[in-house]
Amino acid sequence: MARTSLIVLLAFNAVSALGGGVGVMGDAIGLPLSWLRLTPFHSYLVPGIALFAVVGGSAAVALAAVAWRLWSPVWPAAASGVIMVGWIVAEVIWIRQFSWLQLAYLVTGTAVLALAPHAVPPRAVGRPLGSPR
Repeated sequence: MARTSLIVLLAFNAVSALGGGVGVMGDAIGLPLSWLRLTPFHSYLVPGIALFAVVGGSAAVALAAVAWRLWSPVWPAAASGVIMVGWIVAEVIWIRQFSWLQLAYLVTGTAVLALAPHAVPPRAVGRPLGSPR
């Protein structure tokens, strides 16, 4: 159950950050430039690329690692949660705006971080690589 919840959260975070990154880069979302006044950015291009590549990319890699049991999936999942939480905290500090969406993504990032230890199915823990199930 925890692993399935983690997969659902990672899929949600990946799809929304990848889509959001494209929307921000292409100005399809229509965010006001005034929100960038306290940031080092003059347009949403670089933040959009970061949202797509770093936030969306980390969630997509973690999703693949957890869903297909690649590598050690705990670390990519935990990193994805930390990246999401860090992104939201930095966003709130820099743009000085707060919305329910930020709260929702803060919750999903925290939940991913909390569920990361459950990324490996219990039967796989402690079993030597390549041993029979």
